Amino acid sequence: MSHTQRLVRLFLSSTFRDMDSEREELMKFTFPELQRRLAQRQVGFIPIDLRWGITAEEAESGQVVNICLEEIDRCRPWFLSILGERYGWIPDNLNPKMLQERFGLKEVSGKSVTELEIDYGVLNATTIDERALFYFRHSTASATVEAALVASNNNSAEPFSHAAKLDHLKQRIKARGCRLQEDYREVQTLGQLVLEELWELFDRQFPEADVPTVEQRQQQEQEAFAQSRIATYIPRQSNYDQISAHLRNATLPLVIHGEPGSGKSALIANWAMHYGSEFADLIFTHYVGSSSASDDAEQLLRRLLQTISSHFFSSDEQRDEPLPENSQQLIEIVPRWLERCSNRGRLLIIIDGINQLDSHGKAADLSWLPTEFPATVSVILSTLNDEWLTLLDQRGWPQFAVSALGEEEITAFIGQTLQPYGKKLNPLQIRAILDTPAAANPLYLKTLLNELPL
Repeated sequence: MSHTQRLVRLFLSSTFRDMDSEREELMKFTFPELQRRLAQRQVGFIPIDLRWGITAEEAESGQVVNICLEEIDRCRPWFLSILGERYGWIPDNLNPKMLQERFGLKEVSGKSVTELEIDYGVLNATTIDERALFYFRHSTASATVEAALVASNNNSAEPFSHAAKLDHLKQRIKARGCRLQEDYREVQTLGQLVLEELWELFDRQFPEADVPTVEQRQQQEQEAFAQSRIATYIPRQSNYDQISAHLRNATLPLVIHGEPGSGKSALIANWAMHYGSEFADLIFTHYVGSSSASDDAEQLLRRLLQTISSHFFSSDEQRDEPLPENSQQLIEIVPRWLERCSNRGRLLIIIDGINQLDSHGKAADLSWLPTEFPATVSVILSTLNDEWLTLLDQRGWPQFAVSALGEEEITAFIGQTLQPYGKKLNPLQIRAILDTPAAANPLYLKTLLNELPL
């Protein structure tokens, strides 16, 4: 299974006001535990809760259903529904023709957003997938919640006509043979039920026996790190062009530098994805900081030479000259191996975050890095504006600096970061971020957005 498949997006469907405690239990306790367990198997887990992912403007313009159904598509086949004694909000601005043409939904008038989600996510399917889970709260527990909601100033009882609609929906769910747990009473009970059922499914889909080897895991960690930078990046064509122009016209390594969090990794990952194949038959990338072992210079060289050997050398050559175990011998063979592969194809070496490397416990040590490279071997490095940059500057290698984000880039970055979670900020919230000088730093901005409540 490839890394891109080792990701679960789970859509959480329920009415809102009466299910606040359930959603809090899942988001604060159940889902973090599942994320912890899955992380041990190199699997990502993203629960999608749209409680605050829809702005008032979108609700008024009738986009709510579209947004929910689009998220369901991104999460398929993972779907989790919780129902109590509320049928939910019935929007009065539905577009039946659009919903049928775009999502295949029929008979949408008079249905709540919750029922439309369940129809589209589960009930309209030809077969019912076991990865769609339903939970019904006990009527007594729901009565207690309803009483508290009605007693509050901002809530009212569900219309009497909704009871029949809800009962019909529940009967449809049962009739289709959906995976269902009925009559839970406590939110903690729900949390445990969801934990046990989802983990049973996750354990079967991502068994422990299929956990990647050390080498596979290192490669997946590198790919995952690059993908995370690709996903949240506002492209600057001028930066792309500068990197490409250097590789066309120069043989010396290129040094990209900037302040912490300025977007060096994102620039490199995106450039490599879009343009790297133009300049190399083999691209070797190493993102220092992508894993606990990625800051070891010896391990970096070992990965590099293993990659070169498997791509450029015959099986006989690989057998006759295995990698040495001694670290000094490893360093000594690098120039020779680069020269050997130079007439067999073009090689591009990308090392991001070189300032984070540790070479035998020494800081700012470049003894492992050759000072010269064959003409068919291109090199891109990135570092902070620190002593590492000074050392690289002493080698006379060309440099360029990554600058801060502008307002349009910050706004676009916010949208890109929140979109996978089905969330948006309103204009006032965005303006508040734009007025924060530190938001021009991508790392600060991403950290800020990640701290927002799910």
